[in-house]
Amino acid sequence: MSGANGPVTGDNGGGFGRDERGAVAILFGLTMIPIVLMIGAALDYTRASAMRSRLNHLMDRAALAAVKAAAQKEADCIARNYLISGCSTADIQKLGVGAGTQFVKADHAFQSYGKTIAVTLAKADVAWSANLVYAAELPASMTKVMGMTALPVKGTVTSNISLGTQLYLNVHLLLDRSMSMGIGATSDDITRLQALTGCAFGCHSTADAPTHYFAPKAQGIRFRIDDLRDAATTLVATAKTVTASNARNHIQIAAYGFNHVVTPLIALTSDLNAVGSAIQSFDMPDVDDGTQIGDAINWLTPRVPTSGDGMAADRPQQVVILVTDGVEDGIYTGWEGMTAPTGLPLSWWGPSYTKANTGAFPTGVCDALKQKDVIVGVVYTTYVPFVGTEQYDKLIGPFAANISPNLEACASTGYFFVASKPGEINAGMQHLFNKAMAESALRLTH
Repeated sequence: MSGANGPVTGDNGGGFGRDERGAVAILFGLTMIPIVLMIGAALDYTRASAMRSRLNHLMDRAALAAVKAAAQKEADCIARNYLISGCSTADIQKLGVGAGTQFVKADHAFQSYGKTIAVTLAKADVAWSANLVYAAELPASMTKVMGMTALPVKGTVTSNISLGTQLYLNVHLLLDRSMSMGIGATSDDITRLQALTGCAFGCHSTADAPTHYFAPKAQGIRFRIDDLRDAATTLVATAKTVTASNARNHIQIAAYGFNHVVTPLIALTSDLNAVGSAIQSFDMPDVDDGTQIGDAINWLTPRVPTSGDGMAADRPQQVVILVTDGVEDGIYTGWEGMTAPTGLPLSWWGPSYTKANTGAFPTGVCDALKQKDVIVGVVYTTYVPFVGTEQYDKLIGPFAANISPNLEACASTGYFFVASKPGEINAGMQHLFNKAMAESALRLTH
């Protein structure tokens, strides 16, 4: 077909239909819609996840508040022979549930987004268990365009805690009875002892005991071993009070003295009266046979079973309490098993001596006990530094700085006590015993 000006080709009507230059923008726009929605959903999911973590942490603390309230109320009831109000199981459970619920509802985040909270409390043997189930809703943000108005956040938390003073404990007392424990108990005792005998240490050996041990004691001079004996006796008395208040024998005690060998005072028993009587015989040896603390630990380790959780008689928590000045000595026995650095020979020993058989408590010797989940407590009865005397400067001085850190490394975390003043051996033993007795064995699971 042709017109006046030439043939009609059809380009004027069909060119626009074949122009594809705007299609890329349209496709890009359409593609961005799901991408934006995915990014928005990811952001909302991140917000919900963060809120879930926050609320789970809140529930952890609320569960602990619930079981602590119940355990503490039960302890009060036991201490007062159930003569106060609110001591029935139902009352104690109600108290714990109230404490946990109140803890949750006081939180700002739960006030803003929380919907429901259910707290239940139960007791099995000596353990209280709290179970918390919660639900919350976080307002949707980007996901609103997908029809979601809120993001659900839910979770469950369980807390278990034992009533510390009712834990089943097996306590092994490992007590230093070497001659160095014959030092005067106080600075006044040391001064009086030196004035009386010319020596700061009381000797219990057969030949020297009348002058250096029994005569000072007759004048009221006390030795460090007297303080240790009294402290062990007090610990046993504390254990008797606890078991009497709980009306059951859930604490057993064994006691051992050691110098170069271990001397059992009494085997593990719940007869705490017998333990108290046995400890009264605890004293220094008749012969100075040195001190082998590491060997004493090695002797005890296979005799202490792996710890349980303390929740029942057949799975007691095992506790070892070591009391020592941390100095090993083989001068009179020829024992050379101590760890370097060792002491130096005294000037009057002669040229054949190149060292003294003294050293600090060895490192690593307590690891096997701790690997069995045994609580290892250490009371370090500080070695009195008679600086300026040849005996101290040479026999103890070369390794004196190692004694305390080596003993602390032996102890379980938080179970090291330095007793450097009068009365602190008793304070240290009481502290370690009470700390072990109060172990809560707290476990939280989501």
